[in-house]
Amino acid sequence: MRGHSLSSPEVLRALAPYVVTHWNGGELGEMPEEIRPICSNWKPTRREPSPLLFFVFDAKGTFIKAFEPMPEGRPDHVDQWAGYLLERLQSLAKTLGLKDGGEPALRLPDVKEGIRIFIKSTRPNHGAANYKVPICEVVSVEEERALLKYSETTRTIDAVRLGRWLNEYYPAAIMDATGKPIGLSGSLTLSPAGSDGKKRYAILRGEPEWTMDDPRHTHYRYRGTVEIVLAYPPESSEFVWVRGAIRGSFSKPMGRGAFKFEMTAAIESRPE
Repeated sequence: MRGHSLSSPEVLRALAPYVVTHWNGGELGEMPEEIRPICSNWKPTRREPSPLLFFVFDAKGTFIKAFEPMPEGRPDHVDQWAGYLLERLQSLAKTLGLKDGGEPALRLPDVKEGIRIFIKSTRPNHGAANYKVPICEVVSVEEERALLKYSETTRTIDAVRLGRWLNEYYPAAIMDATGKPIGLSGSLTLSPAGSDGKKRYAILRGEPEWTMDDPRHTHYRYRGTVEIVLAYPPESSEFVWVRGAIRGSFSKPMGRGAFKFEMTAAIESRPE
């Protein structure tokens, strides 16, 4: 999940049988028609209702409750928002008669055959800490097997062709239009990297450039260094596993300046 993370083991264990999701927009009038019926019985509790709403459903998808997760006004620090939300979740757990259900199992998103990408950022030079929230995404392997076939000679690959993997490299909590890249440019090289007798190896390297979707500025760009190791069996040119990383600096315009932070992604093949 991309966004601010609130960690409270007791509350999360209690709410384990339920699903909590959210909608946010510039104003309530922008709420999509398909979710309006969910809020048909919800009434704003303040003069200027928050454009951010949380929805709670049970395991069968039945709507339970909607509530505003942020206090009125504009708190000076994200921890004040987090504390207010925690209180609302604790109240909800008590109302539903939920009790601590024990330590929940950590279930990372997975895929039958593909890659898993872990993304982590440092805290920005200024601004909210929610950009530090770790991210885990999965992508299936389809045309990439043919694209990344082993070759005894170095070859160049257009970064766009690996876009299903590379376009997961963007930070949490970006609130600009779609909040994800809309452009990818540059190239990568796939070079043979020797053998250990059991497998052959190749290294994929490059420095592609991403363009973020932000209608308030000239679409801003950021770069990252991609380094991925691929392993191939002697009898096949298709890779059997990948391990790699993407490292770079992210800079987003803000007023007359910008806030910046480092962003790293680790890549592993699944199920290997």
